[in-house]
Amino acid sequence: VALVWVSAHTGSNLWAQIHLENLVASSNIIAVGTVKALVHEESFAGYDDKGNLIKAQEKGLPPETEVSFFDYTLELEQVFFSDSTLAQPGSQVILRMFVKGTEPKDRTTQEFPPSIPGDRNLFFLYHNPDGKTYGLRFATASRIWIDGPVATFSDGQRTPVNFGSQFTPAEFIQAVKEIVRSQKDQ
Repeated sequence: VALVWVSAHTGSNLWAQIHLENLVASSNIIAVGTVKALVHEESFAGYDDKGNLIKAQEKGLPPETEVSFFDYTLELEQVFFSDSTLAQPGSQVILRMFVKGTEPKDRTTQEFPPSIPGDRNLFFLYHNPDGKTYGLRFATASRIWIDGPVATFSDGQRTPVNFGSQFTPAEFIQAVKEIVRSQKDQ
């Protein structure tokens, strides 16, 4: 398992190699979940040192420098790892998706389309600086489509997760479980 690499498409049109063990190790929650309701949308220019949202005007920047985000409730079905006792099957967390543009349903050709209610994926989540929401550190590699015949990245093309051969969703989840187990034992 130590030789497993994940190819993740990045917004800069470059392929980045992300080691699956690093993806697991850098996650605060690893779970299968379903995106539920859009609960909040806003734009901002970053977080301050206390995790509060900062608007561009507060930083002396023009409004067009702000990034849009959408907060969704994410219902956790299966939890493979969590550093919090709050993340249990059936519980909900807030997934914050950063997007280009302002429309969450515009998913047709984007390299990293935002989630919409009903999406069911395997998520590798990390705590955002606000301490209340979770994000996807490695973009498409942090949100894996698992409802098809093969596990795919959540890019617009649904690129298959590929380690020399395609993985079924069950095989990919099993590989993740084994890494979680081995990291717990260390």
